[in-house]
Amino acid sequence: MTAQKSVLTPAGLRTRAIIVTIIAALAFCVVYYIFITTSSGQRVDEIAFDGSALGRTRLWRFADPILDVVSVGFVVLVLVGTATVAILRQRWLLIVQVGIVMGGANIATQLFKYFVDRPELGVFGTAGASPGMNTLPSGHTTVAATAAIAVLFVSPPRFRPIAAILGAIYAAGTGVSTLIGGWHRASDVVAAMLITLVFAGLALLLDRPRTRVVTGDHIAVIVLAVVGVLTAIVSIWALISIWQGLGTDPTYNLVGNRSGLTRRDLLTAYAGGALGCVSVACAIVAAVASLLQRRGD
Repeated sequence: MTAQKSVLTPAGLRTRAIIVTIIAALAFCVVYYIFITTSSGQRVDEIAFDGSALGRTRLWRFADPILDVVSVGFVVLVLVGTATVAILRQRWLLIVQVGIVMGGANIATQLFKYFVDRPELGVFGTAGASPGMNTLPSGHTTVAATAAIAVLFVSPPRFRPIAAILGAIYAAGTGVSTLIGGWHRASDVVAAMLITLVFAGLALLLDRPRTRVVTGDHIAVIVLAVVGVLTAIVSIWALISIWQGLGTDPTYNLVGNRSGLTRRDLLTAYAGGALGCVSVACAIVAAVASLLQRRGD
C-alpha cells in the first residue's frame, strides 16, 4: 500500500524537526529529574533493576550475542556502510546527517556520564560501580539507537519501512539486553534513546524537501506507533503500581532491606522498565521515519 504524499516545505520540515528535538530534550530532562534527582524515582528504577535478576540465566543466552554486536568495529561498519549508500544515491548531505546523529549522540552520552554525577539519596542497589556513579545514559543503547536511525536516514523510500521496523527491534533489543545483563537501569536506556532523537532532530534541520514522489508505506510508522502506545500504557501502569507501594523512608536500601517487596513487585517493575524501553524505541524510530517520509526523496 503506497500513497502519493506532498512533501513538506523547507519551513514546515524545519518546524517539525525543531518540535521533535524540543520534545525529546524535555523528555530527557524529565527522565533525569524523576529517576536521578528524586529518591522515589531512584527507588522505582532500582527495584526494576533488582527484578532483572529474575530469569537472567535463561535470558542472558539471547541478550549476550546482541550486546556483543556493539563495538568500535560495529560503529565504523555502520558509518562506512551508510556513507557508501549515501554516495551511491548521490546524497552527500546524508553523510553529514549520519555524522551528526552517530557522532553527536554518542559523544553527548559519554560527556554526560563523565561530567554529571548521580546524587546519593540513600538508594543503594547494585547497578553501577558505586552509589554515586552515573550510568545514565546507556552507551550501548546509544550506539544501537544511532545505528538504527543512521540506516533509516540513508535508506531509499521503498526500503525505509523495513529499516524502521528492524531498527526499532534492534534498538529495543539492545536496550532490554542491558537490563537483562544487569548493566543498566531502565532510565539509562530511555535516556540514551531520547538523546538519539535529539540529534536526529538536529540533523533533520539541515535537510531540504525534494520532489513529490511516492514516499512508501506508512504501515511501519503506524505499527510502531501502536506498539509504542500499548507498551507505554503497561509500563506507566507498572510504574505507578510500584510507586504507590513505596514506603516513605528516603533511606530505603534495596540491598539491606527488601521488606514489602515480593517477587511480583520485582517482576512488575522489571517488566514495566523493559516495556518502557520498547515503547521509547518505537517512538523515536516512528518519529524520524514519519519526518523522512514527508521529506520526499
